[in-house]
Amino acid sequence: MAKPSLKASPKGLQQAHEAFIKREFTQESLAAQLGCNRSVISKFFNGENVWEKYFTTICEALEIDYQEIVYGYLAPSAQDLVGKVRTQVKELTQELCGTMRILDMTQPIELSQIYTDVNILEKLTALRRTTIDELLKECGYENFDRFGLGKVVEKRLLGVKAVEKYKKLIVLGKPGSGKTTFLRYLAVQCNQGIFQPHLVPIFIPLKYFAEDPTQPSLFEYIRQQYSGCDVTEEELSELFKQGSALILLDGLDEVSAEYQEHTLKEVRSFSRIYFDNHFVIACRIAAWEYTFDKFTEVEIADFDDKQINEFANNWFKNKSGKSEKFIKYLNKNNRVYQLAVTPLLLTLLCLVFEESASLTNNRSESYHEGLDVLLKKWDAKRGIHRDQIYQKLSLPRKKDLLRQIAYSTFEKEKYFFTPLEVKLILKKYIEKISNLDSESNISQGDIEELLKAMEAQHGIIIERAKGIYSFSHLTFHEYFVAKRIVSLIPQTLDEELHHDEEFKNNDKFPNSEADNKSISNQKLQKDQEELHKLVKHLINRKWREVFLLVAEILSDASNLFRLMKEKADQILEGKDNLQKYLKLVNKKSQSLLHLFEIKDNLEVKKFSAAIRAFYFDIDYDIDPDRQLCFLLEPRTKYLTCGNCFTRILKDINSLEEGIIHAKKYDDMTDEASIKVINAASADEIMKIAVNYGIKSQKIRQDNREELERIMSDFFEVNNTMQENEERLKHGADKVREVASKKLLGDQLLGVSFKDFNEEDQQSLKHYYYANKLLIDCLLQTDCLVTFQVREEILETLFLPKVL
Repeated sequence: MAKPSLKASPKGLQQAHEAFIKREFTQESLAAQLGCNRSVISKFFNGENVWEKYFTTICEALEIDYQEIVYGYLAPSAQDLVGKVRTQVKELTQELCGTMRILDMTQPIELSQIYTDVNILEKLTALRRTTIDELLKECGYENFDRFGLGKVVEKRLLGVKAVEKYKKLIVLGKPGSGKTTFLRYLAVQCNQGIFQPHLVPIFIPLKYFAEDPTQPSLFEYIRQQYSGCDVTEEELSELFKQGSALILLDGLDEVSAEYQEHTLKEVRSFSRIYFDNHFVIACRIAAWEYTFDKFTEVEIADFDDKQINEFANNWFKNKSGKSEKFIKYLNKNNRVYQLAVTPLLLTLLCLVFEESASLTNNRSESYHEGLDVLLKKWDAKRGIHRDQIYQKLSLPRKKDLLRQIAYSTFEKEKYFFTPLEVKLILKKYIEKISNLDSESNISQGDIEELLKAMEAQHGIIIERAKGIYSFSHLTFHEYFVAKRIVSLIPQTLDEELHHDEEFKNNDKFPNSEADNKSISNQKLQKDQEELHKLVKHLINRKWREVFLLVAEILSDASNLFRLMKEKADQILEGKDNLQKYLKLVNKKSQSLLHLFEIKDNLEVKKFSAAIRAFYFDIDYDIDPDRQLCFLLEPRTKYLTCGNCFTRILKDINSLEEGIIHAKKYDDMTDEASIKVINAASADEIMKIAVNYGIKSQKIRQDNREELERIMSDFFEVNNTMQENEERLKHGADKVREVASKKLLGDQLLGVSFKDFNEEDQQSLKHYYYANKLLIDCLLQTDCLVTFQVREEILETLFLPKVL
């Protein structure tokens, strides 16, 4: 059982320091007198908790009453008042703060059921002095697949610890970061005597105070709010005078401009008069432009992995396996995972997952819904109207502006940008819309204010460090780039006529079949121009998500897919040795189809393409995870296992024999979780192959010792899910190293990847990546494409120009 501990209050510390100096102690001499370690004395004077016995003996040595300096000490009369008022306001506080209902929840839920501890940054991110290069490095720019804009490197402090540490605190945060939830949690915990039990919680939404038609003082408003609890004005006054209240002022940014002066005046006045109370004020970080003497400003940090897991576990409590499935989905989808660092968007993802048992295949719809929450629903649901300059722009104009900023910066690979760069984009955009729409007219002098308003109201563009901005999530940056590209591609003739300014005049409106044909040709040309621009980035991995999103958003992605296929084929065009390699891959792949039952012509095309993809990288040099062939045809898992069997087992002399052996293994295995066909990854197949080889004693003698060590070191250790996956990956890579040494591709295919020079190897990698991206767009998105184009792609995938 933990020993009871005490710490000194700020005033008490001052009194103790004076007594310490007066008696000419040193920390060493005081420790020696009391017979304790010097670190105990150091903790005492640093305001940290020390064992109660030491606390009282230190006070005795300093000749001061420990009750006068202990943190949270109240005189008996004050204790009686706190106890009385706490009892009176308990029910109302629970009613105000104990439940929450946000977004599309059909009913409120208990805060305690889903609350996740927040972390605090004691140094505001917007005040960090750093460079764009340093930010890119922090965010993992070199590994773009895992690149995220909001990775925090600053030290974090638990939220409740920050409130204990600072008596007057301003909690800043982005929209949806959990500021209100945190203040409500503090109120409930204090109300229940768990947190700051010597204080009475007073929770005030400043928007309601500001809009009170009688314009009361803050003290009068609090008195009115708690008058139904039978708390008298005298009791409240005495409570505040003795510093026994935890004043929680929520949503300073939600106060309309017309009420701001009165609200700020009242909060400043109240905190000065009743200075001995504890104060926490919550406000959006970008809307914070005030100064409060004696207050410390901190920032709510984005959720980390631990908090996301905790929130999901709380949300899906008593719903068997749902939390694990949800986290597994997030871990496999980095861009969606990035949204989950914002509590509001994590809540949205949980709501969607709870309703459908999955997250939609159409990622663009998920991002659209997330943006919709930030752009309009979040404020609208709470009745908040922000009347700054940004409101001059309609919602379509705001989205269009965000598309412009996104494309202009992304095209130059500027994921972080300066205010000057954004202002230049805003300037051009304002000039453009001023000529089209007088209602959206914004003067050039308003540009600075417009940028601040964009950040404050929606948090889609935020200040990452002093003078450095970015989109809040790379996901949103990529989404707006995709939307901008699609917006320039007329989806139908009607849309072309509706949006194109030159057709608004009647004399240019089509009135004949010839006119319509001409317009259709113009539309097709414009369509092709934008898609050609996009396809130039086909092998640039930084554009991968944009391709996937464009494929989903287009009403017909057929032209995009044709251009992607043409661009991919051009990578190996004119390279005779690589064209011969494709011919060999095709020839070998045809010899394996007879091993499988195939139902129809489309399945033949998909299976043939999958086997070609497998043979193209038979030595694990490009895609050891076999993602492409598994996506095209799951039964290529038998090829992967057979390939490993052929290399590590004795008495198997060809890939065909290895595949047959892998299929027989599944037929003989009763446990579904260790069947090859049910393996979740190529890494699991490596584990299955080695495990089978060792247990059946069919491992080649020269491989046995090394593979047994791999099995012991990597495949038989139980850790957390993430550690297991990392260990499994490492072990599988070790198995592939062993396998690739024993039998090279030139023995199975006739030529090996390693036989090509560095330039040709790079071309083969680019070709594989381009085709994989094409198939991901075709099969992994909710795209619309003609049956003819789908068949053409599958039929010609990994085939040479001329057979």
